[in-house]
Parts: sequence; C-alpha cells; structure tokens
Amino acid sequence: MLTHAHLDRTILTVEGARPFKWTARDGLSLSAHLWGNRSEGCYPVLCLPGLTRNSRDFYRLACRLHAAGHHVIAMDYRGRGLSGYADDPTTYNMAQEAQDIEDGLSALGIERYVVLGTSRGGLHGVGLAATQPDRVRAVILNDIGPELAHDHLKVISETIGRHMTASSWPQAAARLKAQQQKTFTAMTEQDWLDAAAQTYEETAEGVRLSYDPNLRHAVKDAVLPTPQAMWSFFDALKGKPHLLIRGANSPLLSEKTANAMQERHPEMDLHTVAFEGHAPLLWGTAVQERILRFLQTVNEETAAPASADKATPQ
Repeated sequence: MLTHAHLDRTILTVEGARPFKWTARDGLSLSAHLWGNRSEGCYPVLCLPGLTRNSRDFYRLACRLHAAGHHVIAMDYRGRGLSGYADDPTTYNMAQEAQDIEDGLSALGIERYVVLGTSRGGLHGVGLAATQPDRVRAVILNDIGPELAHDHLKVISETIGRHMTASSWPQAAARLKAQQQKTFTAMTEQDWLDAAAQTYEETAEGVRLSYDPNLRHAVKDAVLPTPQAMWSFFDALKGKPHLLIRGANSPLLSEKTANAMQERHPEMDLHTVAFEGHAPLLWGTAVQERILRFLQTVNEETAAPASADKATPQ
C-alpha cells in the first residue's frame, strides 16, 4: 500500500495545456492537448501515445518542451483518453488512427512537424514519414522497432481490457507496481502514483483505466507483419533525422534490435534510459535534455517558418 504518496492532479488535469477537439470522418469526437504556440524556426512536436495510453503520458515532457519554446500537440486516439469511444471496435486500427491523426493536423493547420511516438505511436511516426516525407521533418521513437518480443506482445494482448477498475488511487498505483516493478526498478511510491495518474481516470463508478475495454477485440484480431516487412517499413526513416529512445530493461525492444537499427541507419541517434522498461516514461532530466538537443539540431539544420502554417487555434 502506498502510504506517503499524494496524487498529482496537475498530471490528471493536464494543467497548463489547452484542450483541442476535432471530428473524425465517421463523426466520432477526438481530443488532443496543446502546449504553447508555433514560433519562427521551431517545428511543432506531435506526440503520439502507446496502444492503451493517452496524452497525459507526455505531460511532464511537454511542459519541459514548452518552457524551452516548443509548440507541443499530444493526441488521444479514438477510444482512449478524452476521445470518444467508437460504436464499432474494429475501427481501433492503425489505418483509421492514421486518418484521425491526419484530420487533427489539418484542423490545426499544421503542415510540417516532428513526431515523437511511444510504442504504437512510433509506428504511426514511421508511417507518417513514409506517406508524407515532405511534412515529417524528424521522428523520435520511444521503445519501438522492427523486431519485437512476441512473448511480451502476447502478455499485452492478454491483459488489455481486463481489470479495468481500481478501488482507489493507491490500489491503482499498487497494481502498476506489481505489473512493472521488475523492469522499472528505481521507481518510488510517488512515481507509481504519478504513473497511475497518467494511466487511470476518475469516473462516476470510481478509478478506471483510461481507454475503451473493447480495444482488446481489435488487438486480438490484429495480424502482425513479417520481420522483413517491418524492416522495410522502418527504412522510411533513412535519410531523415531520427532518435531511438530505449528502456534498458525493455521486455519488448531488445538491445540487439536497437543496435541492428543503428547499424542499418547510421544516422540514427540512440539514447538508453537506465532502470526503465517498456516504455520509458520520459520524465528524467537526461532523456528530456537528449530530446531537447535533438530538436535543437533539427530546427537549426532547416529553418521552420511559422508563416507556412495557420495560426494555432486558441
């Protein structure tokens, strides 16, 4: 039981960010959070979360990037966070999410940008780089690559949509700790409660995971591409600045695969986060400074005229 930690409601409420809504082509309401405004010489940073995650995962990083002058957009996929739940769970797929992301960018008037994607969000980042190479200036991948541990993928698929509720915030934090403490080995009681604030939400029925449990049906029916196809997919990043962040204890992305990615893409930067698994939380000073240096390099290499985009909606 977590006895000395206190819920950080700034994470839960995404304090300091502006909410933004747009409508998917099937009428579903979709949501994002925005930090700051676009400025001359600085590309917007599009943050895309993992499979069951939401824009709160980027709260601390976005605050740091905003303080450094960056405009940050963190999106919730359909069925996650503050976005609406779909009547048809088969729409919880990569193709539909990609269309939703594109429609959100269009609604915001964003033409060129950097993608920071955690896990599934990284796959979307690679997809955007492949289909819109002139618009995606650079990509940051958070613990995702072309070869993934199938045993851990099986664990993920078997746990999605199960045990959705907790009796209290301390219980939610304790559950996360029980599930992940073997790979996140330096977390304090407060850290686990802060992680719960990113993952769970308060509802009339109590504390529950912040996604539609029907997401499990889409994951169960998903067909994984072959490793050869995945390597070819990741080649869309060749010649484009990209940074791979990997958890040192990641059960999904091995050190061997990360090194193979760098050998295949010599221009790829690699940053390993000690004491963390899948996916790194992006809370630490070292990883945030690494991301800031990468973004500075990207912005210095090519001017990013804010006048090319529309004004950011307020």
